[in-house]
Amino acid sequence: MIELIFIKILFSVALILILTLIAEHLSPKASGILAGIPTGTALLLFFYGLEHGAEFAVKSSVFNLAGMVAMHFFIFAYYKTSVMNTKLNIFFSSVLAIAAYFIAVLILKQFNFNIYSALILSILYLTFFSYL
Repeated sequence: MIELIFIKILFSVALILILTLIAEHLSPKASGILAGIPTGTALLLFFYGLEHGAEFAVKSSVFNLAGMVAMHFFIFAYYKTSVMNTKLNIFFSSVLAIAAYFIAVLILKQFNFNIYSALILSILYLTFFSYL
């Protein structure tokens, strides 16, 4: 168990160092784009597989795809509310973004996803958010 925690820490530190080197030597934009790729998801599923077995990681990946929808609702709500010029802008943006996330999660919990429905949902929400 302690070895696994140590491996998780090493992977996290290595990822941050690699992204920092990319930012310094290539560009901050390239590093930001790479940081935005679901590398955290890949690491999470990798460690799920180590801890709970490959079958659990495969089942989790389906719900991970669906969970990305809730994450995008969080980001969108934070973005839209952050353009307001108020003294408590960060507070309001954070509260509303968290509320949007949990509303999306409550809606998504009503569905039983499989790989195909999660993939279709991902395509639909990416199309939807690309026009906003």
